[in-house]
Amino acid sequence: EVLDVVEDPQELHRGLGELLADLAGTRTNRGYTLSLANRLWAADGLESSSDFIETTRDLYHAPMEFVDYGDPERVRADINVWVDERTAGMISELLKRGQITPLTVMTIVNAIHFKADWAKAFDPTLTVGQAFRRSDGTDVQVRMMKLSKTKLRTSGDASGTLVELPYRGDDISFLAYAPRLPDDLEKFEAGLQASTLSTLVE
Repeated sequence: EVLDVVEDPQELHRGLGELLADLAGTRTNRGYTLSLANRLWAADGLESSSDFIETTRDLYHAPMEFVDYGDPERVRADINVWVDERTAGMISELLKRGQITPLTVMTIVNAIHFKADWAKAFDPTLTVGQAFRRSDGTDVQVRMMKLSKTKLRTSGDASGTLVELPYRGDDISFLAYAPRLPDDLEKFEAGLQASTLSTLVE
C-alpha cells in the first residue's frame, strides 16, 4: 500500500527477488561488482507475521534480527559495522547519531556498494575545470570528465536530454538527465514514471 503497488504482491516480490539475485550473482563475465546489505533490525518482542519474515528473508535476502533498542547507540554502532563490512568499507557510518532512539521499533537497512568499469573509459587528460549550474541557478567550478569520438545513446525533449553511459559487459548502464533550464529538473522528477523512462531509453 505504501508503494502503491497495483499488481499481485507475491508476483512483484518474486520478480524483485529474482532481479536482486541476478544483480548480485557471481557470473564471471560481469563488468561490475555489486554488494547488497539488506537486513531488518527489530525490537525484542516485536511480533511480525511469518509471511513477512519469510518474504524479506528469502526473496530480498533481508533476514530479521532482534535487538534491544534500550541502548540505541550500541544498536546504531552494530548496524554501522555490519554495513561497513558488506560495502568494502565504503559506507562506514550509514546511520548518524540520534537516528536510532529508544522509541525505535524497527530499522530497515538497505545499503549498496557498486563498482564498475565504463565500456568506454574517460581519458583523464581530458578532464578540465568547468562551470556547473545548480538547480538554484548558481554556478560552481567542478572537474568535468569528457569522452572523445564516442557514440552514446541519447533521448529527450524540449526540457532536457537523457544520456546513457554503458558499463563494461553491457549488462547495465548509467542514465544521466541534463535539464535545459534549472527548474526543468523539478518538472522532470514530478512527471517521472516507469512508462516515461521506458520511452526515453527505447
